[in-house]
Amino acid sequence: MSSSCFVFCPRGSDAARPLNPLTEENMKTIVLALLIPALAGCAANPLNPGAERVEIMTASKEVKKCAYVGEVVGTQGNRFSGTFTSNANLMLGARNAIKNDAARLGANAVLIQQQQNAQHELGGGTVNSTLIGKAYRCEAR
Repeated sequence: MSSSCFVFCPRGSDAARPLNPLTEENMKTIVLALLIPALAGCAANPLNPGAERVEIMTASKEVKKCAYVGEVVGTQGNRFSGTFTSNANLMLGARNAIKNDAARLGANAVLIQQQQNAQHELGGGTVNSTLIGKAYRCEAR
């Protein structure tokens, strides 16, 4: 093997030539690797099986006779993926995430205590939606 090989020398080759990492094929791979996660950010968090039975409540009187099981948080988006996600999917994703969290605790109701939508620091739209609440197990729901 020649001592002038930089990256790769084919077996039996006298010509030492470095590989060009920015070939057209490599650029396509790089673009796809960056594009796929960005597009995945467009979809709302999925609702896990069983979480569809969790009801969202906004008034404390609705959970007055329920047993408290824990605090739950649901969030969707960040400064990168949120840019490619509609406001509706940000809210739906946060809602699905908090319902998933509550179902994991065995709850069937969530009392929303706080809702926050974060805006992009460069003046773009909403990039993150977060819901914070208390999970309850209620009879006859």
